[in-house]
Amino acid sequence: MKLNLRSRGVTLTPKERKILKMATHFYASRLMSDRLSNTLEINVNVIKDFYVKNKILGEAFPKDDESGNKKQFVINLEWNKLGKRVLQCLAHEMVHVKQYAKGELKFHEKGNLVTFQREQYQGDEYWESLWEIEAYGREVGLYQKFRPTLKLLRKEI
Repeated sequence: MKLNLRSRGVTLTPKERKILKMATHFYASRLMSDRLSNTLEINVNVIKDFYVKNKILGEAFPKDDESGNKKQFVINLEWNKLGKRVLQCLAHEMVHVKQYAKGELKFHEKGNLVTFQREQYQGDEYWESLWEIEAYGREVGLYQKFRPTLKLLRKEI
């Protein structure tokens, strides 16, 4: 996986950068095969005041590409400090990347239509949408599995 980590309005320490990169790779390894994840390019943007401006903690979506490459994604995350909230949000958004990359989740601009696992949805309630139920369900477990690695990384000088 090609991973680009960028920050806006935030200065990340080398340790924070390392933790975010390792968490992204860790989540990808738990959510999809190496064969699939090795084909992805993910741009993770940590953004100060993202929540204030967008009223969401994070988002993930396919990157528009003229070449038709369907394996490029953008993740935007609210940043205040590196902690549980940021890493769980990253796990949540990585579930969405997996859903897009495997063709399970597609948004259609026409008619505000969503296809998830070959079923079509329109105007579904956010909390009852199956793609969000999966993402919320997996974010806690993914974070908990990453915690031992996180503890080791935080002890490094």
